[in-house]
Amino acid sequence: MQALFPLAILFYVVLAFVFTLLYAHYKKSGLEFGVLIGLLLGTIAAMTYNYLPISVLLAVLWFIGSFIQGVGVGLILGWTFKK
Repeated sequence: MQALFPLAILFYVVLAFVFTLLYAHYKKSGLEFGVLIGLLLGTIAAMTYNYLPISVLLAVLWFIGSFIQGVGVGLILGWTFKK
């Protein structure tokens, strides 16, 4: 896993770039955008339940955590673009 850590960082940088472009194009409030992105990320995280041997509780918690991250991204982008 440590050998692939730089690749993980690269993916997060690309993801941040894509979210910023989407927000700039979407032109809605940061909270609305964050909720949509949160639902997307949460659904992707929870879908791992289908192919990983995890409990339903863990899948739900991953959904909630990813949803909160998405809302946070939306709020940060909204705050940044207002300045």
